[in-house]
Amino acid sequence: MSEIFKILLTSSITVLTGVTIFIGGQIVIKFIIEPIQALRKTLKDIQYAILFYQASYSTPGGKEELEEEACKAFKTLSGELCSNAKSIPFYQCWSSISNQFLPSMANIIKATIELRSLSNSVQAKDRSYNFNKANKICDLLNLQRVV
Repeated sequence: MSEIFKILLTSSITVLTGVTIFIGGQIVIKFIIEPIQALRKTLKDIQYAILFYQASYSTPGGKEELEEEACKAFKTLSGELCSNAKSIPFYQCWSSISNQFLPSMANIIKATIELRSLSNSVQAKDRSYNFNKANKICDLLNLQRVV
């Protein structure tokens, strides 16, 4: 083999290896890291909504438009929570490895049900259970409980 051929072969292998690593990294970013970040943002939004709308879902006689806003926010967040979790490939694996960074899929589904239940009871006459529902959601998702 000539010296020029060796140089071209080495250069080609280096470029192909670099491109392969770049493509692999982009696949990991797009299909694993970005969906996990979207889920973490949804968890943050749930924590915010639970704290922000606490007066709306726990005490009757508040502003009706704020109660409707809370109802809509909890319904939206319940859908986002489930869909974001299901968009992560091998979610159970990542959840078990992450050591409470990501809640288990069973807890995600239970929290989705509780969020939907909370959204349906925001405007109910008897709101005595809503505070417990909010704390259950926080426990399921490893969020800070409502004080």
